[in-house]
Amino acid sequence: MVAETALILLLSRTCVAEISFQKDTTECELMWSINDRMRGKRSLYEHTLLFNAYWRSSKQRAQRPWIQELDGDEKPEHWPRYLPWKLHLKFWKKYKAAAARFIKTRKWRKKICPKAIDYGGPREYPRQDATRIYCLQGARQWYWARKEKEKLQQETWAARTFTPAYR
Repeated sequence: MVAETALILLLSRTCVAEISFQKDTTECELMWSINDRMRGKRSLYEHTLLFNAYWRSSKQRAQRPWIQELDGDEKPEHWPRYLPWKLHLKFWKKYKAAAARFIKTRKWRKKICPKAIDYGGPREYPRQDATRIYCLQGARQWYWARKEKEKLQQETWAARTFTPAYR
């Protein structure tokens, strides 16, 4: 039970760190689903723990230290004065409820974007073997799918053939 509670908090914080607070939890569930499918030999807990450790060490931590302070329903110590906590608390509770439902069922309630293998912006995700796909209207994240083998071979051939000599 303690591990489940910790995972609920980690998943919810991950969602806040990635897309902030939104009325709908669909994008959170999409990210959790991708993490659950693509984590390899790690457990979802380990995968999410690694993300949270990375996030704590990044420069975003300095910009939004309150994310790691999100715990129960209490206002975080470093919560910005200009944001109404009561309004954001409603979203925080929704994220935690969605995370609990996701952990129990390991099923994503909406089967959108089954080809998605990862998410993230172009700067942190410069992959040659993936292409951007659109999963959700108004999504804050970029989503990625594997390129078809034939397309990847064509791009590799074109890069070798048309690369200037001075490069």
